Amino acid sequence: MNLRLLLLPFAAVFLLSSCKPMLTIPNDEDAVRAANKGIDISTGQLQQSRQLYINKCGSCHTLYLPNKYKGPMWEQVLNEMSQRAKLTEDEKKDLLTYLIIMSEKPKSK
Repeated sequence: MNLRLLLLPFAAVFLLSSCKPMLTIPNDEDAVRAANKGIDISTGQLQQSRQLYINKCGSCHTLYLPNKYKGPMWEQVLNEMSQRAKLTEDEKKDLLTYLIIMSEKPKSK
């Protein structure tokens, strides 16, 4: 068997996971920031949405960090990609909430 074919799965896993550590794990401050905007979502739900983003979106392409776009642009991106990613309406809503809240996260000092 060709060495390239043997290494391909390992390279794919590495590339797909390379953005994962850079995706900040949502915390209680993020849930409070959401609540201040009138969005009822828990820290756990934000973390589940992060994992959904990694699993659904990262399975096909490199993940964008949430701060790459603002809310309206993320909505447009999700509208364009949701059918390809086979997202349910609930998954789409959860992803949009996660991406909007995390896109507005203050930069750490």
